[in-house]
Amino acid sequence: MTSLAPPTAQLTPLTVARAVPELSLVSMTPGYSTDILANSNGLLLHFWATWCPPCLRELPLLLAGCRAAGFSHAAVSLDKTSDVVERYLDGMGVPASNIFLQEGTLETDGLLMGGILPATLVVDRAGNVRARGIGEIEWRSLERWSLVAKWVR
Repeated sequence: MTSLAPPTAQLTPLTVARAVPELSLVSMTPGYSTDILANSNGLLLHFWATWCPPCLRELPLLLAGCRAAGFSHAAVSLDKTSDVVERYLDGMGVPASNIFLQEGTLETDGLLMGGILPATLVVDRAGNVRARGIGEIEWRSLERWSLVAKWVR
């Protein structure tokens, strides 16, 4: 069961980094690789859904911040079908690159999410989760992006 987190979540470092478990993803961009960690110099792994109001507020800010800061991202929608995700992306003018659907059931225990959306994991170059944010994060903060830079690199 997935639930919604309250706003103003913080990124919290993990005391022990954990490897990102195997994810079964479908790319929203035909022909795009679903191996999100391949050739990665670290990334923000973000979980969201179109039925989640905090997710809809947060996703465009997260994606714009990643582009501006030069960070890779993978945004994984927990929606069941691609058509609803495509309509949202088109309506918001959000590019579909690096947007994925989770195939089957997402096992959140291995991802340290606790079944709460939105959730963001900061993954380093080695493919280890270094920090996480459970709930809506204020991505307009320069301080937040400097923390991400510290953990990603």
